[in-house]
Amino acid sequence: MASKLNQLIRAQAGKSRRVYNDKLADGSRSVKVSGWLRGDYKLAKRTLEAEGYEVKLVEFDVPSYVWGYRGGSAKGKQVRLHVTE
Repeated sequence: MASKLNQLIRAQAGKSRRVYNDKLADGSRSVKVSGWLRGDYKLAKRTLEAEGYEVKLVEFDVPSYVWGYRGGSAKGKQVRLHVTE
């Protein structure tokens, strides 16, 4: 799953973005892309769902002192996609 998933995410992210694709304990994948905004994740979610993946957009609260900048996420939030086949 990770290979096809990586190809789909990379196609949207472009070569200049760093893609994090970590395996979760339940076997699903957690995908984060540096510099992406919430809208980018929503578009990727629709694309992956069209390819047959089950996708959940998740947001984590992040204390303001963790980031020197917001990294493109909503203020105090970090966005990820949790993806299963």
